[in-house]
Formats: sequence, C-alpha cells, structure tokens
Amino acid sequence: MILKVLVSFCPKLRGQSGITEFDDKLVRKLIEKATVYNDRLVVEFKSGLEIEVNL
Repeated sequence: MILKVLVSFCPKLRGQSGITEFDDKLVRKLIEKATVYNDRLVVEFKSGLEIEVNL
C-alpha cells in the first residue's frame, strides 16, 4: 500500500522500475508515521509533508 502511495504521489517514480517491492529501510527513512482511518490513510513524511489517500 505504501509503495502505491509513493508511486502515485511522486511523478519521478512513475514508470520507473527501480522500486519493485516493499523496502522497509526506505519507508523508515522517508515516513514519520501513517495513520489509518475508516475512510482514508494519512501519511506524514519526515520532511513534514502530509498526503491523504481516500480508501
């Protein structure tokens, strides 16, 4: 799920084959926390950027 969020959010990753599976180390470097609600997922990056994905 997190990989799909990152790929859909970052245009530089679209169409790239560099990330093909979940990478725990990458997630831990980039993401501060992810909060799951009944209808959405909120991802807070360590940079302070937040994205919200409707489920």
